Amino acid sequence: MVDINSENAISKKDASNALKRLGISEIENRILLCLFENE
Repeated sequence: MVDINSENAISKKDASNALKRLGISEIENRILLCLFENE
């Protein structure tokens, strides 16, 4: 997967890592990231 906006890619990765530390599953993580992108 290629991210055109590298700053956005970094923030998405950080958000993903934080969610994983909270014990959120990969599927829930993807749903939350999609909601995040659509705001």
